Amino acid sequence: MELKDFISKSLSEISIGIREGNIKSQKDNHSYVSSQEIKVEFDVNVSSEGNSTTGGGGKITVAGMLSGSLNKESKTTNSNFSHIKFSLYMNFNSEARKK
Repeated sequence: MELKDFISKSLSEISIGIREGNIKSQKDNHSYVSSQEIKVEFDVNVSSEGNSTTGGGGKITVAGMLSGSLNKESKTTNSNFSHIKFSLYMNFNSEARKK
């Protein structure tokens, strides 16, 4: 899975989870997430691959995620593994929480 897809899917799932948790908490008369800003930390192993086929280029993928393709093309692949850690802040405005 490409890193951008991993981040996008993770943030989307977090947002849905918070929204659904808030709805359930309000129905049960419990507290809910009221912060307008939530810090999300990522600590990810990634790999970047470059190849010698036409078009070249490469992409950064989350290490350990399975991916593949079936083709008869012959290519040489160079992989580099790295570890990245970063934080993002997600904003939840009051209108989004009401939905």
